[in-house]
Amino acid sequence: MWLVSLFDALAYALLDLPPLALLVAVFIFSALVGSFLNVVIYRLPIILERDWQAQAREILGIAPVAVEKFNLVVPRSQCRDCGRMVQGIENIPIISYLAIRGKCRGCGARISAFYPFVELSTAVIATFVFWHLGANAAGFFALFFVFTLVALTGIDLKVKLLPDIITIPLMWAGIILAIWSVYIPLETAVIGALLGYLSLWVVAMGFKLLTGRDGMGLGDAKLLAAIFTWVHFQYFALVLIIACFSGITVALLQKAFDRSNNSDNLIPFGPHLALGGLIAFLYGGPIVDWYVGFLTGY
Repeated sequence: MWLVSLFDALAYALLDLPPLALLVAVFIFSALVGSFLNVVIYRLPIILERDWQAQAREILGIAPVAVEKFNLVVPRSQCRDCGRMVQGIENIPIISYLAIRGKCRGCGARISAFYPFVELSTAVIATFVFWHLGANAAGFFALFFVFTLVALTGIDLKVKLLPDIITIPLMWAGIILAIWSVYIPLETAVIGALLGYLSLWVVAMGFKLLTGRDGMGLGDAKLLAAIFTWVHFQYFALVLIIACFSGITVALLQKAFDRSNNSDNLIPFGPHLALGGLIAFLYGGPIVDWYVGFLTGY
């Protein structure tokens, strides 16, 4: 309870700020986090792959290969074309990209618009969620929920991977907060985690038994389990409906505009689950109430 009280006290102190100034502060902070998430999205899969390779070498009795130190901090960011180190002034979220017109100042190579997109989307979504929930413990903890979903979405889009090192802490964070019923009660969070994981696990195992090949990674099941430690499991159908509708819509658009028919270009299911989870987190109650009212005429 002390953790919730601490954030409530922080929120109370921030209430002295004008509402607009508080939202601007959240926006700037979230943009900075978005800049760090770009590092996580790019580097974490490489770190994990190197770790898996090292484990495989150890199991096979192969001598380890010496590699340069590589983590979320080292080495410094640099241009992938010319190797020029990125200067501190070039790391200002969104602004730096616009200032250098999306090109390396050394060689003029094009810098992907994915980076400012992550920064801007993180800032916009986090600020909106904070505004929606208010300056309280629920609002502050929701920022972590948003940041984690953005990181998972970015990694899944890049390399089709939902790392356990992110999904599992997200699930445990939801369960810990449920002890104090910040969003949902503890019992509800545990049931939600079981329902979320087992539902997709059954689908994945059923598909594998019928076809003899993997159709869905269990990373999706772990992500859904994590989502339902933050979101009430009564919105289970809503999350899946939104995710499936989003997935089908995007797949049809990709088919219409991408004539290559390359299945590797299709967006994985994780980002769609994240979208469904976030919408249910914010508006699950009103959407379900509207739907029930529509069916019953009230």
